[in-house]
Amino acid sequence: MTIQTTLRSLSLVSLLLFVSSCQSEPATKKSLPAPPDRPAPPAGAPPIGRAPRFASQDGLADGEVIRLDRSGCGFACPSYSIVIRSDGQVIFTGRAHTAVGGQREAQIDPKRLGRLLQTLAIELPPIAGRYMPGSKQCGTPRTDQPTVTLTARLDAGEPTQSVRYGGCPGAPRKLVELENLVDMTVDSGAWVSKRPMY
Repeated sequence: MTIQTTLRSLSLVSLLLFVSSCQSEPATKKSLPAPPDRPAPPAGAPPIGRAPRFASQDGLADGEVIRLDRSGCGFACPSYSIVIRSDGQVIFTGRAHTAVGGQREAQIDPKRLGRLLQTLAIELPPIAGRYMPGSKQCGTPRTDQPTVTLTARLDAGEPTQSVRYGGCPGAPRKLVELENLVDMTVDSGAWVSKRPMY
């Protein structure tokens, strides 16, 4: 095993451990009750689990096939986005608490992208949806957790999307695995890994 391979492996393990630590509740915190019912979405809003047709923070622009967006939290959780284009171009944007700030670009092998899209096409649609405080799917949420939005164009139709608040115990574990798979496929550990500030 080369030094470069070892360093990449350590970066990836560090990233996964750090992201996992942002999703677990400190022992001294207590869960808060779910907030009151929220108003229904406006007429014409896309159905849950689907992104709008136009490019926005929650959608995909032309040529984009996957977008992973991780928000910050009340502590030092990394806040960044990863966009993968159909040609394998990767665009990372570090917003806060990442090893690299701003935008970075890379390229992944088309075969790796194909395998990732194939996995998402099989496993994401059955669990896509909104796992946010106040929704039945969430359960009783924990506070100060990041939100992760995963959007993927899996066919010629509208993108499939899932929005998961990290403090929702009712969110499927498989969704967390798919989010982490995107990170691993693009080897984002080199951009994200950073020692926690707390």
